[in-house]
Amino acid sequence: WVRITGWLFSLGTMGAVVYGLYPDNLTVATSSVYAAFSHTAWAVAVAFMVVECCTGSATIVNTLLSLKIIYPLSRLTYCAYLVHPVIMMITSTNMSGPLHIEHGLV
Repeated sequence: WVRITGWLFSLGTMGAVVYGLYPDNLTVATSSVYAAFSHTAWAVAVAFMVVECCTGSATIVNTLLSLKIIYPLSRLTYCAYLVHPVIMMITSTNMSGPLHIEHGLV
């Protein structure tokens, strides 16, 4: 019962974090609450999944994540994770002026 509740909470939290910004016209209070708690909520949801996979309780998820077909994608995303800070640094140092966040940029 606790595991099912944990999985529902974890998947529900991830869905809320991903689709929580769907309406474009959020109030200042709503967007500030989202900004304050979304990263922590995502981390807790992923941590629950990691603990479940490591303890052997989530055999289906563990099997899906261990498929050989996912290996190239995992290596590609890890490479992008390693190269991304260098690209961001080069881009930001080569800018001629400040970056203004506007609707089309986000």
